[in-house]
Amino acid sequence: MFKEIYKKIEEYDTIVIARHIGVDPDALASQLALRDSIKLTFPNKKVSAIGTGSAKFYSIGKLDKLEKEDMQVFAKKVAAAIKSAFPCIKVGQAVIGLEVPHAHIHLIPIQKESDMLFSNPKLKLSAEEFKEIAEKLQSNCR
Repeated sequence: MFKEIYKKIEEYDTIVIARHIGVDPDALASQLALRDSIKLTFPNKKVSAIGTGSAKFYSIGKLDKLEKEDMQVFAKKVAAAIKSAFPCIKVGQAVIGLEVPHAHIHLIPIQKESDMLFSNPKLKLSAEEFKEIAEKLQSNCR
């Protein structure tokens, strides 16, 4: 498993490390340690640890902020994978984040503009369908 992870890290020039929602000291410390280990091992890679922090864990370390340009580069790669994996005319993008001070980039395969409406009924997919979609995106993201 370690060799597989190492090979994946070698493949990419930019690496973004995220963790679960609801920061706790173990998750934050692990995330920052992984970021710093990769930076030490691969000094020419751009490595970021992102997410929401907590003032009470500030002494553990500081998370990185991704610039809009970095997010757009990533979004373009994922959008290309979506367009390759799913029949669509284009991939629409919406940047939204209302509940807390953050934003999500939503990339949506669309046939028409109304496909972008968040009031549309949500798709109901099985675990197997989610897995199939993830595999399609992974194979098209290379």
